[in-house]
Amino acid sequence: MIPLLNSTRNVILTVDFEKVVRSAKDLVAVTEEGPVVLISKRKLTDSESLLLKLLATYIGARLGVWDKGWLSKEELQEWLGKSRKITGTRLGELCREEVVIKLKESGGYQLSILGVKRLAEEILPQIKERTS
Repeated sequence: MIPLLNSTRNVILTVDFEKVVRSAKDLVAVTEEGPVVLISKRKLTDSESLLLKLLATYIGARLGVWDKGWLSKEELQEWLGKSRKITGTRLGELCREEVVIKLKESGGYQLSILGVKRLAEEILPQIKERTS
């Protein structure tokens, strides 16, 4: 049984929270008022903007700054400053890529574990390189 247990650990997707926070430095922040994206939306694609907002939300919830680790479509639309249709389309794309999850009970959106991992390892370094 022990060999099976060891090999099972290799397929469990986990995220190093400290690495995520280090990767997000200078891009997002957590305040008592809510999640903050520190970089101008003009320098980001709509999808990147949504992912960063959801990342700040994830970090704030994990740190216990607020209870909710998700945002509603309306909150995301208001923050993005785009139409309901554009926001919905981008969220749909992110859900199909499995980096964002639509919650059944609340109808809100949150990052998936895969999304957090891809952000920390792939997307955030690309954004930092492109915008610095």
